[in-house]
Amino acid sequence: MGIIRDFFPARLGKCRLVRSSGFFGFASWAIVAAGTLMFFQDPPEPAAAAQKEGLKLAVIQMGIAPDLATNYQKMAIWVEKASQQGAKVVVFPEGALWAGREDLLKVASYREKLAALTATKQIYIIFGEAIPGSGSRQIQAARVFDPRGKEVFHYVKHYDVPSEKVPGIFAIDGTPASIIICADRWLRTVEELPIQLGAKISFELSANFQEEWVPQLGWYWYVSRAIRNNVWVVFANSASNVDCPGHGHSAVIAPDGSVVAMLPDNREAMLLCDVHPEVATRTEALKRADHPLLRDFWSTGLRMLKEELPQVGTEVPNSSAGRSVTLATTTIVESMPEIAQAVAEAKSRGADLLVFPARTCERSELCALTQLARGHQIHLVAGVKPAFAEQPAPAVVISPEGKILREIYPLSTEAPLPPGYSLRNMVFTLKGIPAIAVMESDILWTEVIELAAVYGVRILVHLDYSEDFREERLEQQLQVWATAASYGMFSVMATNRLAAIWEDLNPRVERRAVIDRRTLAATPDVEILSPFSANLIRSTRKREVIWASRTIPPSPTYHQDRVARHPSLRAWLLWGARALFAD
Repeated sequence: MGIIRDFFPARLGKCRLVRSSGFFGFASWAIVAAGTLMFFQDPPEPAAAAQKEGLKLAVIQMGIAPDLATNYQKMAIWVEKASQQGAKVVVFPEGALWAGREDLLKVASYREKLAALTATKQIYIIFGEAIPGSGSRQIQAARVFDPRGKEVFHYVKHYDVPSEKVPGIFAIDGTPASIIICADRWLRTVEELPIQLGAKISFELSANFQEEWVPQLGWYWYVSRAIRNNVWVVFANSASNVDCPGHGHSAVIAPDGSVVAMLPDNREAMLLCDVHPEVATRTEALKRADHPLLRDFWSTGLRMLKEELPQVGTEVPNSSAGRSVTLATTTIVESMPEIAQAVAEAKSRGADLLVFPARTCERSELCALTQLARGHQIHLVAGVKPAFAEQPAPAVVISPEGKILREIYPLSTEAPLPPGYSLRNMVFTLKGIPAIAVMESDILWTEVIELAAVYGVRILVHLDYSEDFREERLEQQLQVWATAASYGMFSVMATNRLAAIWEDLNPRVERRAVIDRRTLAATPDVEILSPFSANLIRSTRKREVIWASRTIPPSPTYHQDRVARHPSLRAWLLWGARALFAD
């Protein structure tokens, strides 16, 4: 049944590895001078209209020591190596300049040394630092020094200090860029508002837990971010050592979601890669922000960069707690006899809802579909083929009584929406549980899904159809789904090539088990367990029906888990949820 395998795409291109004597503890893996691993990624051929030289990045996958002087020494050595290889920008992970409480008074002097080093080498340095906070907690921050040795950007991790102002952007030789520190990737204020300001390169500095690397999904967070915004995504993660068991796998993702350079494991290493900022068009980011249904949401978010927070009320009540639901899905399209068999099987498995792909049937066949729903007393969601090529392909939500409850249209197409159409048209209820259905590329418009989650929606449905049968297309589809399903929902997805059911209903329990270094009391029965995102319950590429049952827990809701403690994010998302989903 499962379709999953380890995610190391064959399309990455060539890397060259140089070996010699070691320095940091990996004797058989090194580079010309003292060091460990260094990969050279052949840059992609620039487009005909963009033949200028690329921006050479050196991503340092560094093992972090519990000692300020040691960390600085390692950083200085890596800067020297990167400079020798012609790098213009050197990127270190979260907490690279880590300081214990005994070193607190020395941090400023080591920053000055790094600044002097950037001026000497005429390069940019992007790095994370960690200084002691209250108790045993470290406060993470990111800084950027330019080739003059001047600090041009600084932001404090919002998961450490939620009241910090929303970070903006900085420039690398005129190219706008932004930074995310690790868990702040879940905060749209930090992840995407800077892209709306103009950032073409999104750097993420992390020191992820080993469990955050899910081999079957690869770089799913970063691939989805790149595709959703059409920007470069640079992921600099820590290496693994006894003090910092990071998972490594640093990577550079192109604006089309291609992994153009990556490190294959968690050893200390340097990844060299040329990027071409001019191909980061931000087309999809701008398209979403300019959509009539989302324009006010994004303009309100951008005003927060001037510390203008919208006025909001309290959280939307959670009315679906404790209810059990069974979701089913299939890849079957076009054949009414097979569709009828699928409906009968789903009902025999106790399904409350069966989801078909986009473009499942002709509009003339809707009568037969409504009769199947009524005959088997089951909710159906199915895509309808458009009458003409230039028309959008909608989906219908059919009740167990055979009534069409909703006709849902894709937001991301160029075709105009019906008059009066709003995000509320995408919401329906299943056994009293709020659900939302999104079409085709709308799955990348995760602000819609997140706002729905804040509004109290607990079930996500996605329908798509593709004639692209390449393996990498299916891999990307799975990665995009994994991200979209991670908003505290029970999710069901269907295309004509792939169907899947996901759950993200107990995220706090699963995360805390990793953070506290303990085993889960009960391991979920799933194909992919991902403690920091949605779990894949079941998936199939066959023309068959799959199903799964879950109880919607009373808490935490997505708002309680991810949003409530961050003032700027809370204000923005609550305002957006009420403005866009209210009756």
